[in-house]
Amino acid sequence: MQKKKLTLIGSGLLIGILIIFSIFSKNSGGSSKTPEATPTPETGAAVNPSPAPSQEQIVPVDDEYTFTQTVDSTVVKLFLNWFYIDSGRMHLDITVCDLPVPDDFKPVYIIDPRKIALYKADGSPIEIVQHTNFGGGGGGGGGEEQPSEEKVSCYYNQTFEYSLKETSSAIAQEESYILDIPVGGSVTDETGEIRSIPSTTFHLEVKPTYSRSLTFATQKTAVIENKTVTFKGLEVNPSSAAAIFCVFDPEGEQWFPSVNLLYKGNIITPFSAGLIDGSSGDTSQEMCYRLNYSYTFRLDATSDPKTELSILVAKLTRDQPERLSYQLIAHAQNQLAEEGIEFSYVIVSHGSNILITKKPEGLSEAEALKIVQDSLTEEAAPTDAIVFDLQ
Repeated sequence: MQKKKLTLIGSGLLIGILIIFSIFSKNSGGSSKTPEATPTPETGAAVNPSPAPSQEQIVPVDDEYTFTQTVDSTVVKLFLNWFYIDSGRMHLDITVCDLPVPDDFKPVYIIDPRKIALYKADGSPIEIVQHTNFGGGGGGGGGEEQPSEEKVSCYYNQTFEYSLKETSSAIAQEESYILDIPVGGSVTDETGEIRSIPSTTFHLEVKPTYSRSLTFATQKTAVIENKTVTFKGLEVNPSSAAAIFCVFDPEGEQWFPSVNLLYKGNIITPFSAGLIDGSSGDTSQEMCYRLNYSYTFRLDATSDPKTELSILVAKLTRDQPERLSYQLIAHAQNQLAEEGIEFSYVIVSHGSNILITKKPEGLSEAEALKIVQDSLTEEAAPTDAIVFDLQ
């Protein structure tokens, strides 16, 4: 294998990246792959704030990020684990404890992300658009991330990501904001059953838990074969991150980017990717993706993700149709026959199947199938290693 050399796009982190890339090269067999799920268009609906909440309803207890409400004679606690806002987005991490839910009902979510509303301290609304909503509950003990004294009853933790409907330069991270968070009501369990459970609305007046920027907008490009990849920015949160990446193909083909984050000696692969409307050119030739990563980033007053994070572009993978061409199948069959692997390609409804008909002794069915799938996958790999930084 030809030894790759390192091309650093941007400045800084050269020594650290050389070390990390050395590790990556030795483990490139599996760590650089993106999930195989086909990205789908990402949608979001505007959240229309309800009338400005009454200031008398804001009841912080214990500390500035812990709140209580009484529901059916039960004191329900809400822990605002993380609240970040800047001129373009908002990120929330919330734990709810002691909401009276019937023992025979395990709701998936007890907070409707469409009903969360955001206001300035003077009560004027800020319109937000939902991006993602993940986490959940279902009863039982809490995890390590939940308050230790509430492990039995804190069965629900949820993370919400929003963009501001209109980018606002008036957002100041040192100011207080009001959050309107309805909990309970009409909810759905894992089986799809919808039931009405006790509900309440928390009105929280808080300052962001982090006052430095965690949104890094940039515009850096590189060329892989005849395709141009553009890194447009990174959003960082305590337990996740999202990178915005575009791929331009002059022939108009769709290519999925395989992109890893490099952070303090760790290589972080994405767990999902979705097409977004982020192209600044011809959308028939350039497609943009939001790549989502799950990782615990240590964010405190002294941390600076801008100097600790960089982005490694591993390769591009071409989107494949439900049914592959005869020429591609025949080429793979002829190539793999020399390795003692034979397979048939069977057309089924809305797709196809690969059946292994012959393989070398000692090679498992799964290993042979992986080899066949790789031979049918068209990839574009950079000649040099491409690393973008945030500087």
